[in-house]
Amino acid sequence: HLIPSVLPIQTHHHQSQRSMSQARTHVAVIGDAFLDILAGPVERMPRFGGDVDAPSIAQLAGGSALNVAVGIGELVRGTGNTCSFHGLVGSDEFGKVLKRKIVECNVADHL
Repeated sequence: HLIPSVLPIQTHHHQSQRSMSQARTHVAVIGDAFLDILAGPVERMPRFGGDVDAPSIAQLAGGSALNVAVGIGELVRGTGNTCSFHGLVGSDEFGKVLKRKIVECNVADHL
């Protein structure tokens, strides 16, 4: 099981107009990103080797490191602090979905 690495890698002091010092932090998250495919709801679990119909299929960005980066990105939105995600994703449609999710959630991608 992979545990994401979360590193506060930089702290900057920014002088405001009132000469007050305010710390700025950048958090780098390093690890995995997956696209979870969810089908359901189903009336019953399929038998071994069998199938059941699912009325809908959803794609959700996941992976422990990506989930951490998304959470941090949302927490720091509008604070002046930043978050970046460092990992590997493919150049296929699944990778594009993951990249969009990263950007939507205020996370800089380093893919």
